[in-house]
Amino acid sequence: MYKYSNIQQLIESYQSALLAQKHLEKVKERLRVEQRRLIDLATALEKEHLDVLKIEHLTLKGIFHRILGDQKQQYEIEKQEYLMATLAYNEAVKTIELLEFEIDILEQKIDQIPELKLQLETLILSRNTDFKRLYPHLVRELISYNEQIDDLLAYKRELHEASIVAVKTLHYFDQVLNHLNNAIIIGGWGFRQPIQPKTLSTPGELDEAFRKMIEIKTLLNLLKDEMEDIYRLGSIQRLGGFQEFNSFTLIFRNRLLSDWILEKDVIGTQNFVAGTKASVQRTKQTLGAQIEITNQQMAYLKAKMEDLLPEYFAKK
Repeated sequence: MYKYSNIQQLIESYQSALLAQKHLEKVKERLRVEQRRLIDLATALEKEHLDVLKIEHLTLKGIFHRILGDQKQQYEIEKQEYLMATLAYNEAVKTIELLEFEIDILEQKIDQIPELKLQLETLILSRNTDFKRLYPHLVRELISYNEQIDDLLAYKRELHEASIVAVKTLHYFDQVLNHLNNAIIIGGWGFRQPIQPKTLSTPGELDEAFRKMIEIKTLLNLLKDEMEDIYRLGSIQRLGGFQEFNSFTLIFRNRLLSDWILEKDVIGTQNFVAGTKASVQRTKQTLGAQIEITNQQMAYLKAKMEDLLPEYFAKK
């Protein structure tokens, strides 16, 4: 007897593996870009005779103090550019680690494609053979309904995977905003307070926020990939707010610099993060609505099949 739940699970697993295959080359290209960027940034830093390894172990506040120096120096464009390169270097190191981990996960999924494909094709053939043998007068309708349901299941899996990324990204956004809020409460960003020795090497709220922001960048790129797949299907109109995703951490660093010079704590940075989070939240809501529509479409098709064969579905 045909077991719908088995086919559903196989379709979801197979679709997930196909999506991994589709995204792998994009992630590998991002890794190549980051590796080239890291070499360029390391070369630029070495020209300034600054020990890169020492910089890696400074806190954000320590880096700002180490490079910008006094009140007058912070307005020098060369100093600001060098500071941005230093932060970008630290970001590139962490991004490469995250991308290498992501590639490993994707390749594990891709390895499952041949076996999943074989299992799925075998089960679908068995299902269709069942219909031909038991219900020859309805075989066309039954196969058609099932193929439509199978397509909707695969589409729903795409929506679900994009939604998972959005939920994870929002979780990190909440953590970043919490760290930034704590940093505002503590204060001292810019030159309001003398630099304390412990702030040079002891990670603080902003350091935790910056680490999470790098992870958010990789998730935003993944969300963009997921949404591009969905947009191509034409079921969802292209959403706004994604144009800033490519330069997300760059804008974050620039806001930090602006807040430092203007002695505004990190309020400008916090507003930017909150705005980007709102874009992801809207994306998640859109995906949720589309998942519900897809569920309704599948329910309608299943009801049509049950009308044709009430005794068949009663045995399931």
